[in-house]
Amino acid sequence: ADRPFDAVDDYLEYVDGRNRLEGIRGFLRSRAIDIADGDPADNTDAWSVHRIASRKNRIFLDLVANEGAYVFPGSAALIEQCRRSGIRLGCVSASRNCRRILCAVDLENAFQSIVDGIVAAEAGLGSKPAPDMYLHCARNLDVEPGQAIVFEDAEAGVAAARAGRFGLVIGVDRAAHAASLTQAGADMVIGDLGEIDLERLCDEYLGN
Repeated sequence: ADRPFDAVDDYLEYVDGRNRLEGIRGFLRSRAIDIADGDPADNTDAWSVHRIASRKNRIFLDLVANEGAYVFPGSAALIEQCRRSGIRLGCVSASRNCRRILCAVDLENAFQSIVDGIVAAEAGLGSKPAPDMYLHCARNLDVEPGQAIVFEDAEAGVAAARAGRFGLVIGVDRAAHAASLTQAGADMVIGDLGEIDLERLCDEYLGN
């Protein structure tokens, strides 16, 4: 339990793509740390999963407020290309701050369906790597999973899309973990969404 949290390796293995509480529980289990879940409304000084989650969220929101949010140019370009082509887009994120971030970068209206941590909690959807959130998004878009492409940078998200039997699962490797994304079920791994040839991708993989 004396190993500190590694901001790269531990984040990718236990936190990335999972909801806030599941990520914290996973990390604590890895260090054999057993603490109670606690209550979201508990203001005591006793450590709990909910207290850690609340502190993590405050730090994150402070960073966003002070430093802003950033959109990868390749991602923005692909979103715009999809919009011009009339392709329906969904955003699936375990984060409860998803809409806040999309609003901060003026992309909240780019997606016809947004399934985030808040929606998942309200609808009783399982956290990634369960496929629930992706399947819920596909239903919202009125798209069969087999006719949809998923882009994911988290191993848990890749596994979720694979479990949901989506037509093409593309891992996005921005943290030197391409092998892990492939092992989780990615059909291919790219370094940036700017590498995507959308027309060729749809023609070759989805027959559109």
